[in-house]
Amino acid sequence: MHTFQSIAAQAGCSKRTVQTWWEKAKAAHGELGTISGEGQPRVFTEREAALLVAYRSDRPKVPTRKAQRVDVTVEAGNHAQSLTVPEINGATFSLERFRANDITALTFEHPDAIADEFLAVADVLIQGMDADIQSREQKLQQTRSAKGKVAAKAQELKVEQRLYQYRSRDLDTAQTHETRILQDSITALQNLAQPKRPDGSAA
Repeated sequence: MHTFQSIAAQAGCSKRTVQTWWEKAKAAHGELGTISGEGQPRVFTEREAALLVAYRSDRPKVPTRKAQRVDVTVEAGNHAQSLTVPEINGATFSLERFRANDITALTFEHPDAIADEFLAVADVLIQGMDADIQSREQKLQQTRSAKGKVAAKAQELKVEQRLYQYRSRDLDTAQTHETRILQDSITALQNLAQPKRPDGSAA
């Protein structure tokens, strides 16, 4: 486990500098590190410590190499020996006859240029993979944060739903009870009224 102080010691910087990295990382990845109790230092995992150091502004960057053209002339040198025999003087000799017939050398015209181009492409791929990993880590942190918010609210909704069910049932029961009492009072009042005669007048 790591702390601000231990990360600063390994990176050769101040504790405040590491805290600045933490603030930047927290804005992109959410809360990092845990505190076990009041007055205790914030503790980071190995992965979280590496993530903080990734925000170091002066960390060495992989140079991008470009393929270089090499314009040189290669001479075979003096592999032929001039003979004093007049019939041979001025003749052309080939080194091919001195080489093994069962082996053919495969070569590139400019292997250094090919190597530089390969390194440049590899650097771009490495940078692309690093950027993709950072993007995936950020998306994972955002998903975890969203999951936590939704899970907490879902639990709250479940509790509120249960309370609503109990409360609404109690209110409906009370409402029915009060309505029946009111209805009984109205009926009793109606029973006190004088019955009407057949001609419609009161008795």
